[in-house]
Parts: sequence; structure tokens; C-alpha cells
Amino acid sequence: MPDALLDIDAVDLESLVLARNDAHPDGDWWFDPRTGAVLYFGVDDDEDLPQLVQGVHVLIPREAQPREDIDDFLASDELASVGEDVVVRLLEAYRGRGGLRRFREVVARTAAAEAWGRFMLAREGGRAIDWLIDRGLVDVASARRRQRELRWSADAGADTE
Repeated sequence: MPDALLDIDAVDLESLVLARNDAHPDGDWWFDPRTGAVLYFGVDDDEDLPQLVQGVHVLIPREAQPREDIDDFLASDELASVGEDVVVRLLEAYRGRGGLRRFREVVARTAAAEAWGRFMLAREGGRAIDWLIDRGLVDVASARRRQRELRWSADAGADTE
């Protein structure tokens, strides 16, 4: 482990969020506590293997995004500006078995895509930062600052543009 904890700005947070949500069964994601990089090694991709061999890395556990995030997004003010037809499409996609997957597929092709991206990064980014803090991998003050920024960004919505 490094002598000094990483500042959260050194962490590839978007890749960490992706790694924590990856359901691909044939590989693992690793966090490099020296650089903040997120590395992957699997049967279909060994590009990061040289970096993985060079140091100590922390296995990133998979943790699927909770269904409540989509519930909260659908009830949020974020959707006020996208139009009723988009909201109806999202609700229809979300309903029933397989709704989480369908919602994610549909939202990416709608006017709500940017709002969902901000909302999802704030929620999942906050959880990823908690994971880093809990394991002593980042400077707590910088990590808490980033969590506040993520929450503000999600709360502010389109006003951050």
C-alpha cells in the first residue's frame, strides 16, 4: 500500500462505478491504490495484466445498482424537462420482469439519458467512494468533498450545464 492515501481526484471514478456494476462472469476488476487506476483481467481481455503483475491491487467487489435508484430517478424532478412521452416509455420499460435491464437500454436512447447519467454517477459514485473510504484507500477529506460535489451535481440537474 502507498505511504500517503490517494486524493479522490486521482481515482478513475467512472471506471470504478463500471467495475462495481459489471455482471460479466469471466473476469475481475482490480483497483490500484498507488495510481487510482481500475484494471481488468478476464478470459476475453488481458491487456492490463502487465500492470497487475507490477503491484498490489485490491479486488473490486461487484455490487449491482439497487432498484431503488431507478425508482428515485423516476420520481425525481430530473424528468420534468424531458416530456411526458419519454417518462411513459421509461415507466413501460421498467415494468415487469427484466425491467432493470430494459430501463437501462431505453433510457440511453431518450432525452433523459444525460439526466440519468448524472443521477447514476452521483448515486453509484457515492457508493464507490464509500467503498474506497471503508478500505482506507483514499484521503477521507477529498473523498467526502467529491461526494458532496456529486450530490450537488445530481440535485442541480440541468443547471450544471
